[in-house]
Amino acid sequence: YIENRNIDVNMAKEEINEAKGLYIKSFGPFLPSLKMQYSAEKFNGGEVYYYSEPITIDRTTYRPTLAVDYSIHTGGRAFWELGYYKNQLKKYERAYDRTVQKTLLDSVSAYFTWLKSFADMELAEQQLSEAKERLNLAKSRFKNGFGEELDISKAQNLVNEKENKFYEIQHNNDIAEIYLAVMLNLEHFKRITPANTRIKPINFINEEKTAETYFADAKEKRPDIKEAIFAIKEAENEHKAAVSDIFPTISLSAYTRGIGDDMDTLRNTKQAMIAVNMNLLNYMGLNIAGNVKQGKSKLKQAILRKQKILNESYKSLNEVYYQNQLLKNKLTLADQKVITAKKNYEIFKEKFKKGTAINLDVVRAKTGFIQARCEYEQIAMESNLAQLKLLYEAGILTPEAILNSIVLIESN
Repeated sequence: YIENRNIDVNMAKEEINEAKGLYIKSFGPFLPSLKMQYSAEKFNGGEVYYYSEPITIDRTTYRPTLAVDYSIHTGGRAFWELGYYKNQLKKYERAYDRTVQKTLLDSVSAYFTWLKSFADMELAEQQLSEAKERLNLAKSRFKNGFGEELDISKAQNLVNEKENKFYEIQHNNDIAEIYLAVMLNLEHFKRITPANTRIKPINFINEEKTAETYFADAKEKRPDIKEAIFAIKEAENEHKAAVSDIFPTISLSAYTRGIGDDMDTLRNTKQAMIAVNMNLLNYMGLNIAGNVKQGKSKLKQAILRKQKILNESYKSLNEVYYQNQLLKNKLTLADQKVITAKKNYEIFKEKFKKGTAINLDVVRAKTGFIQARCEYEQIAMESNLAQLKLLYEAGILTPEAILNSIVLIESN
């Protein structure tokens, strides 16, 4: 869906098509150029002098011509340019793969952020209910002579605070939905609804793989590293093309022509020519020298850029790998906290039935349970996204890797 709808992905796809057009054009220098020309000249009343005697010209000349031109760059410029555009095309193809993976990561991140806002709204709504229950209790105590009017004022302020918090989170939910819709390039003002608002921990990665193994994947499969490799090859060909201008160009041309005063009585003429051209002193050679130096610099930049990408990949991949280990431990602790909070909530519900606890105790325990569950879903979301980020950093994030893991967790 992302590959068909997302604007960034489709723009990257069109960059590939543009590069394909340039690659196709690069085959042109290997082929001859054909030109057809038709000319007709008519002279009436003109004069030329032949041995000081005027001769009147009164004639019509027809010249249909078919000409062929072919240039041979002895330095191999045509071959180097072909290699340049070929590697440029491959570079853009890898850039497309990287854009797809980045868009996929951003879209899933937006999706989980949207789901998390539902849990935040549930918690905010429960905290508002608890604040209202505190307000009712303060009013009841004041009415029966056990409290002060200040207690009611404080409880009312808390209700107002929690109500504002609820509206703020509700606003964040709407914004998260809009952001996701824009990522998917959906129809404007079209509302979307999740099938399930609960966030579960999903195992997207192979836990047996080490950071070294993932980095080996990155060096082999990460699109921007491949893109950098093709950029080096592209720069190499550009440099060689610049050097090739030092060598002469052999130009071959020939034509066959009909010539005569009537289209029915044309006489056939033919001509062939070979020329050797050298542009070494064009602008005293400064163009060639500048192009060679520029090409050499681009090549060095491309090599350095590849090394920089490798270093950044190593750094970010290890960071997210060890972040996954940390989140895995935090998720276990958060799960235990949810279990404890749920038991506490069940205990207070039983106490309320027996008359040994008031309704505020039950509401407070329910708030604690929902808050623990919200914290658990927060860590679950961070864990899921960290795993996807690890796949992204390794260059192996695909729609299949996501969908297969989601289907597996849902079937369980």
